[in-house]
Amino acid sequence: MWDLQLALALHLLAAAIFVGCNVLLERVVLRLDAIPPREAARMGELIGTDIVFINYGALVTAFLSGLYMMWSNGMLADAFTWAFYADAYGRTLGLMMALWASLIVTSSVITFHLRPRLLVKLPFDIKRDALEQIGAEAMAANEWMGRLGRYNLAAGIVAVLSGAVLHYGGL
Repeated sequence: MWDLQLALALHLLAAAIFVGCNVLLERVVLRLDAIPPREAARMGELIGTDIVFINYGALVTAFLSGLYMMWSNGMLADAFTWAFYADAYGRTLGLMMALWASLIVTSSVITFHLRPRLLVKLPFDIKRDALEQIGAEAMAANEWMGRLGRYNLAAGIVAVLSGAVLHYGGL
């Protein structure tokens, strides 16, 4: 029984860390406009790297602890059948799993597609046209990162609230 309590504690901690990091990220991003661009870019790079590792760690911990809790309660095999999702508990758990999968996708897009567009090293002899194009791409990537970051925050909060209602039988 203590193992399920530990798994639940880890699951809740991972969810809280994920949501907390995304709240922090949202607050920091709103404040970066107030400092000079060079310092804002460096601060964003440093914070972004830390947040990436923390967020992926929280998502992996939530996955493993959730998987363990399902296995311990004998629900893991049932999760692969349609009948499992017929009642409120199964639908709520399915919502949480779908949100987790979407968070993996959006976090991967942010990390592996958008973030590298912001961390461009400019050559010394760059032409003005190329510089403007790189700047436009960076601004577009930054805008999409903001949108996906807000989605991650909202999806994380919905997942946490869904987990809270699981205690009462689901939605």
